[in-house]
Amino acid sequence: METENETVFDVLTTFHSACEIQQFMEIFSIENGFKIHKYQYLNKEKEYYRGNFRCPHKPTGVSGGKKYTCPFSATWLKDPKDGKYKFTKHHFGHNHVLCKKVPCERITLNGKAMKKRVDELTNEERNMIRDYCNVADMYHLKLLLRNTFKNTDYSRELLHNVVNRERRKKKSIKSPLRDLFDLGKRLQIEGGIFDIGSDDEARIDRIIFQSRMQRSFVEMYGDFFVVDGTHGTNIHGMTLMLPCVVDALGKTKIVGSIICHTESHEDILFGLKTLGLAEKRQL
Repeated sequence: METENETVFDVLTTFHSACEIQQFMEIFSIENGFKIHKYQYLNKEKEYYRGNFRCPHKPTGVSGGKKYTCPFSATWLKDPKDGKYKFTKHHFGHNHVLCKKVPCERITLNGKAMKKRVDELTNEERNMIRDYCNVADMYHLKLLLRNTFKNTDYSRELLHNVVNRERRKKKSIKSPLRDLFDLGKRLQIEGGIFDIGSDDEARIDRIIFQSRMQRSFVEMYGDFFVVDGTHGTNIHGMTLMLPCVVDALGKTKIVGSIICHTESHEDILFGLKTLGLAEKRQL
């Protein structure tokens, strides 16, 4: 067992939600042998916008007095400019002995080998992280890796380092078409649908997409739906069709999006079949 009185993590790491930053700190504290207390604060929109992590350790036999005697702390804040969650203040030192796991013990509770360094990743693993780093959050990315490489697990710190590096590289290259395909990948990873088609001259002539939530509304209330088209919704003059169903509360719910050049019978039928609305009836 190793002991030390300082723990360090990359304070430049950014997160997409308060839940993600909380999970990161929980794993970090477990891996480094100390406990944490968390404090989170809500804004007017009822979402967590700032918080703080403290180490609650107190010397044996000490009670009362100051609530926290260990100086370790990490404060985070949601950046109003980009909506990312970032660490703003931190103190890494501890005034007590830590019970940190031996680094060579890289086996998780489920018996899988744990990878913690970048040089331990294979080319296939790096390629998957690079392909999905912009479209999947940390939870879904880790799930994809686990399902693809069955006998391997990955530390959260490793994934954060690799993902942030790849995102910085891709951020310097802006492409609307790449953003469109990133949106499609994200929908598919989260259980939704994304379909894109092109004509003989390789021009996009249809885009169909549906989230997992919209898919569930189709399964529950898809016996009746309405659909209509709006012409000229983009610079290419394409038509936008939004199929709608009525839920148990009598409210209209959009269950997908169809973007195409015409409102022909073939285009509408193909779109409805893709969204799961034409499976139980003859159109």
